[in-house]
Amino acid sequence: MPFNQPLLGIDVSQNAVRLIALSKKFNKYQIDAAAIAPLKKPGDDSETIIAALRQGLRSTGLKTSAVVLDLAYSAVIHKTIVIPKVLSAAAITEFLNLNLEKQLGLAPAQVSFDYSIEYHDNTTINLIAVRKERIEKCRTILAAVNLKPKIIDIDAFALARAVKAIYRPTQPIAAMHIDYGSVLTCALDADNILYAHKNFIADETLKEQLTLQTAHNLQLCTTSCQPTQLILSGEHLLNCNLSALSLNLPATPIALFADVLFAPSVDPQFINDNAAALTLAFGLALRRFDAKH
Repeated sequence: MPFNQPLLGIDVSQNAVRLIALSKKFNKYQIDAAAIAPLKKPGDDSETIIAALRQGLRSTGLKTSAVVLDLAYSAVIHKTIVIPKVLSAAAITEFLNLNLEKQLGLAPAQVSFDYSIEYHDNTTINLIAVRKERIEKCRTILAAVNLKPKIIDIDAFALARAVKAIYRPTQPIAAMHIDYGSVLTCALDADNILYAHKNFIADETLKEQLTLQTAHNLQLCTTSCQPTQLILSGEHLLNCNLSALSLNLPATPIALFADVLFAPSVDPQFINDNAAALTLAFGLALRRFDAKH
């Protein structure tokens, strides 16, 4: 069921922590709080992330402990298991208990996992798993600032959710989040993520590698499906030479907050100036309205 209380979407990138909380008013999304706190030392240092979280939380003034946090798509194991008959929920649980290690190559005690089910003429299980030490690290970091992870999501899913909320695609489209030190690419349609991949780029070659990596990812993406347009987001999308891609795919920066409301405490200029960077945090905050939770 949707959350009745504020749910803070937190995107931790290589050089900043980004936070957004949403509500709904007049059938539109309203931004209740938003902040960006730079990391003093880019990377994955826990103390640096905790300091940035404290700064970001002070900026928002939001009183909530419930958050949804993202992990990199590359940090999780994503398996699609098709069983040629329709199984009950109890039978699926039994199947996973018996086959989890075979499917993941890891002992069940080593991983946390979740799954969704699609029923057609067969049973399709979309299984997501992550090593428990990654989850525990997230919990420890959040606990240091009195936050609790209600949901741990995946960055590719957050990107797809943000794009779907705005563009409501009926045909495949590609989305690319070009951030400090990384390029996240996915393709999606109305129902599914058709392709997802994330590359990490060394800081010293960031500008030189962005265009090359972007072109490579899009070529892989167009082999998987035939997207009709490319939606761009991310802090460093302007560093990418889009004219060099030559893929005959219309590209446009994400129109993230063109049709949203702002709470009185939120500065619309700040939001609009940083819309591209806030895309993943927005996609995470949308989980508040997910009927499945």
